[in-house]
Amino acid sequence: MNIIKHLALIYFFAAFSCFASTKPNIVIILTDDQGYADISFNPDHPKEVSTPHMDELAREGVFFSQAYTSGHVCSPTRAGLMLGRYQQRVGIYTAGDGGRGFDPKLPIFPTFLPNEYTSTAIGKWHLGLDEDFPELKWHALNRGFSECYKFMGRGGHDYFKLQGVKSNDYAPVYRNKKRLTDNEYKGYMTTRLTEEAVDFIDRKKADPFFLYLAYNAVHAPAQAPKEDIERYKKKFPQISEKRATLMAMLYHLDLGVGAVVKKLKDENLWQNTLLFFLTDNGGSKAMEANNGSLRGFKGSLYEGGIRTPWIMSWPEKFKGGRIIKTPVSSIDILPTVIDAIDTKVPEGTKFDGKSILPIVTGQSDSHHTNMFWNSGPPKGEWAVRQGNWKVHGLGEKYNLFNLVADPSETKDLTAENPEKASELFGLHKKWLKTMVQSAGTKKSSQPSADEAKDKKNPREIKREQKREERRKMRKKQKSKTPAKTPNILFVVCDDLNSHVTPSGYRWIQTPALDDLAADSMTFSRAYCQYPVCGPSRASFLSGLYPETTGVLNNTSDIRKSRPDSVSMPEHFKSNGYWTASVGKIFHSTRHQQGEVAWHEQIMFQNDELPQVTKARQTYEAKNGSVDLRANRKNWKAHLQKLSTQTRGQTPPGYGPTGLRDEQHKDGKNVRQIINWIDQKKYGEKPFFIACGIQKPHVPFLAPQKYFDQYPPKELKLPLSPANDWRDIPKLAMVKRFQAFGFEMGRENDSLRREYTQAYHACISYIDAQLGLLFKSLREHNLWDNTIVIFTSDHGYHLGEHFMWGKVTLFEECARVPLIIRVPGLTRKGTKTNALVELVDFHPTLLELCGLKAKGSLQGKSLVPLLRDPDAPGKKYAYTVVSRGTKLGRSIRTNDWRYAEWGESKMAELYNLKDDPQEYTNLAVKEAFKTQLGKMKQLLSEAQKTAGSLNQTTLSDD
Repeated sequence: MNIIKHLALIYFFAAFSCFASTKPNIVIILTDDQGYADISFNPDHPKEVSTPHMDELAREGVFFSQAYTSGHVCSPTRAGLMLGRYQQRVGIYTAGDGGRGFDPKLPIFPTFLPNEYTSTAIGKWHLGLDEDFPELKWHALNRGFSECYKFMGRGGHDYFKLQGVKSNDYAPVYRNKKRLTDNEYKGYMTTRLTEEAVDFIDRKKADPFFLYLAYNAVHAPAQAPKEDIERYKKKFPQISEKRATLMAMLYHLDLGVGAVVKKLKDENLWQNTLLFFLTDNGGSKAMEANNGSLRGFKGSLYEGGIRTPWIMSWPEKFKGGRIIKTPVSSIDILPTVIDAIDTKVPEGTKFDGKSILPIVTGQSDSHHTNMFWNSGPPKGEWAVRQGNWKVHGLGEKYNLFNLVADPSETKDLTAENPEKASELFGLHKKWLKTMVQSAGTKKSSQPSADEAKDKKNPREIKREQKREERRKMRKKQKSKTPAKTPNILFVVCDDLNSHVTPSGYRWIQTPALDDLAADSMTFSRAYCQYPVCGPSRASFLSGLYPETTGVLNNTSDIRKSRPDSVSMPEHFKSNGYWTASVGKIFHSTRHQQGEVAWHEQIMFQNDELPQVTKARQTYEAKNGSVDLRANRKNWKAHLQKLSTQTRGQTPPGYGPTGLRDEQHKDGKNVRQIINWIDQKKYGEKPFFIACGIQKPHVPFLAPQKYFDQYPPKELKLPLSPANDWRDIPKLAMVKRFQAFGFEMGRENDSLRREYTQAYHACISYIDAQLGLLFKSLREHNLWDNTIVIFTSDHGYHLGEHFMWGKVTLFEECARVPLIIRVPGLTRKGTKTNALVELVDFHPTLLELCGLKAKGSLQGKSLVPLLRDPDAPGKKYAYTVVSRGTKLGRSIRTNDWRYAEWGESKMAELYNLKDDPQEYTNLAVKEAFKTQLGKMKQLLSEAQKTAGSLNQTTLSDD
């Protein structure tokens, strides 16, 4: 062959190779339940989040800051992505709908690609479950993919084994149509999926390919290699066990993204690869994901449920290193790919999505006029976005937000813009009429011809008949078995502020409460009615405000001041409940209501501290028994000087005790309840058990191991301005800080750290005890029929405003942690910002148990909120506290707090949105005169409500 012919052939093959590579490779990396702030490219990410590979991808590509998924849970988003259309058009609204699958004859993503493309689906499918039917109707290989390595089941999958989230829920992994055995599946799921993706690229790099890599990370269950979890726990001791596990899962997910990108670069494929990175919905509350300032989580149509960290890259076609604010949707991916590869689609094909290429190439800055979401039955949540406007609704009720001014969706603008709100409501209604009803409703408003044929499929008819038979059997069985009356576990702590992780406090370890919150509803704005034990307990146990109970100090007894009142335990006992309590429920032994309220009632004390035993024996050898009247005063004074641990309330004692968990009164309290449960003391009756947790009331005593969790130097202490009290009425102050050893306006850092360490040690101690109690309920199969309420009688200052202890109206004292679990009603891991009060407990429990109140109650049932965390709460929360003959009154709305101390010149007004620490009193500023007037009016209204059942005043006490 001569040189000219040889060069010609080289040129021909080079030209052909160049032509063959013009079509881009397509890569979609879809993560599962990753929080919007759980990527360190987000400047608002928590400090424990580190995703260097995702960050590098974002820096090299284009990041869409207002990108959305078409669904609020896993399966709907996947259906919309594969169709390029709203998934509601095929009846997919919920995860269950996706599990049932949609018409297998409908074309999805890979069928639109030219024949030269090889495609694979790796990871989570969730678009129809085969249930071992031989035809594998929903299988990826029957939907246009060339090969696959995936699991088909709904929800999560074990990360180490071939099983689903429950041990008996076998969830096979398929390599193509072959089910893998235990011998063929080894390793950590995230790593295995990454290895399969890298191997696919290596095998198919000569031809254009489509890689759909759908990680199941960081979806539940919370599982990761133990050494990685321990590494995060050690580095970030303030985060919970579950959060540390999530970070370990995210670590492996980030490594996977890095490995795929590296492989594309190593094989010189990166420049001509169109890559999309996104997650399938908002972060999961149950997994402790972080969505930053966005409202809501997975399962919600607020921004936190549907906004996704979206990255797009194609170096050969458009420049990276940019952030684009134009709203885009996951249904845009398929139309974008079709535009990128310049291929034709079958005639009559319609997409709801639109190509994003004009935006990233600078040809256009506009995209969707309107974007729609709908969660389907039973919730019926919906949303519409139009420009900066977003309307969010439940049925016929809706709120309007401006997402540019208010991305956290906190301010409803419906009243100010009723026409815009109504317009978007109408647009959604019109859009919904064009959709197919949820597959879960067993009917379709506009069935396609293929769907009609599918209904006639004999196998489908037979399966539906079997389902119907099972439904009838369950219904028949249910009619035979009357609904069980729910049990009640009421846990109330003493002096516990919001220093628990479910309340958003990150520098403490409360795993038992974290687990309870993951299974319950957490109230982030719950308020006591009086920040002192006796008045607060008299109020929430009776369902009456303190001004009606007449209990405005720790000595008053509601049985004398309000003899017609009926406490919760008394009411439940008279209605057939077995009632029992341990610890402090009513304020003291002389306030206890005995057999009127309880079948069983016990109050324990701590065992004697080892050092006290030694000191007592020495003292008694010289002076006789410490119980002798002549010795009592001297012995008490001797204990005060012995050590910090042996002091009482003034100055407060604190420190490790040398006792075991079960030797402290709260350990005894919990173990007594467990003993009642073990013995089934309640018999055949439903029970109302009240668990009075004494800690973290002073003295701050706990076993050594709980102190070890909080090295003083590592504690985070908020500092108050030295002149904090310059604009605050003196009556707002209490001088309890002096008993703790502090001076007003001066920080004593070392002493403050010692007290805070002890307070936190007490909290972790009681959390460990409650973990035993919750475990016992589960082991005795009582968990699914027991209402659980966890709260505190009031909050507590730990140096904020230079205050220590209680008896103020500041947020630290008035706000309390509140978690409520109602089996069959509350959804897992939900959270509400609605304002609620402790006085609401009584009417709530009565409604939940189908009981009627004996007499009037002033609280408001929380059941509507328990059904829907986005339902409106109270207009305000009302708290009072006495100062001699004066009564300080405080009103707390969503954004403001106002307090009066008997005279108009002694008033407080705080903008809690701008000043959550309440450092700046705006009551005397002319610019806030209008707001001051509004708050005065609300306070007057609250005062009338609080005294509506009588005219009891402070002087009556």
